[in-house]
Amino acid sequence: MFDNTREERSIPRSFSSSVRQIKTFWDKRNDRIRPLGTVSPNDVEGMKRKKKWETFMNGACKMTPDSGLMNSSLENDYCKDWTNKMRGYMNLAQCGEMVWPLVEKFFDMYEKGLLPRIDGVRYIDLPGKVEGRLPGQYFLKDHSGRKVMYHCIKAKKGSQGATLSIPDLTPSIFKLFDDITAREKQVVLRHMMLGDVIVTSRTVPRGRCNMADLVKYTRRERYMVSMFNYILFTVEGRSKEEWTADFFIGYTTILERYSKNGLTDEKWTEECDRIPDDKARKVPRRLGGPDEINGENGAGLEATQAMYKETNTEFVKT
Repeated sequence: MFDNTREERSIPRSFSSSVRQIKTFWDKRNDRIRPLGTVSPNDVEGMKRKKKWETFMNGACKMTPDSGLMNSSLENDYCKDWTNKMRGYMNLAQCGEMVWPLVEKFFDMYEKGLLPRIDGVRYIDLPGKVEGRLPGQYFLKDHSGRKVMYHCIKAKKGSQGATLSIPDLTPSIFKLFDDITAREKQVVLRHMMLGDVIVTSRTVPRGRCNMADLVKYTRRERYMVSMFNYILFTVEGRSKEEWTADFFIGYTTILERYSKNGLTDEKWTEECDRIPDDKARKVPRRLGGPDEINGENGAGLEATQAMYKETNTEFVKT
């Protein structure tokens, strides 16, 4: 609920509401537009696609609470830096049906104070203050005079009428979602909702991770998938030439195929959490990418074989 009796009478736009609006805008145009690199003016079709992308980005900028992006989109048809500045929004807005329900659940939990702040304490567990605010959204100005949005909720602790204020999510934090797969986003979002990963880039208490640390979860997932594929490869007696993208299977297929053997998401995640960071760090970003063919940058059959020999992950070896 928005309290329009306050001085700020326009309804604030939160990060989550902006992402939802951009997602709707994106879904209506999905598979028809993509960001393009340099396009020759003589490439008629390329220029048409480029124009579609620029028009989309102009509209998406207008859906954000960022006054800088809003003003820029009103003054310009397109700016090159929009793609980078919008990455935090787009990395979530482009999520498909596998990931989007988790994004929605995460937004809901965060704005209800059910997730921890930087010190590891959940907002909902903090004592509230009586400040004359109603539950909803409002702006405050920071030390530089910039408006910062907050979500106001009823406090469980404190006097009658006590409330708590939760700062709105920061778009730049979600730029880290830029180069991870849909499955990896699922893993990260679940850890965020469990409170293992705190939604901040600052230092957090021992035993917790900040958003910059989340890369270790994605590396562990890649490690498990690589090892699983290597085992299947050797068990089936495949030849070296068959170590290609056509052979590899991802987490979803692995779980579907081996659930009858007792494999569950919980067991998989539990084992992922045991993998040492120094082992997981060696795994390439994409199983089956260009480096796989050339055996470069830690990818390829020989590199994977060497990693398997070093593993002490019993779940994988059995």
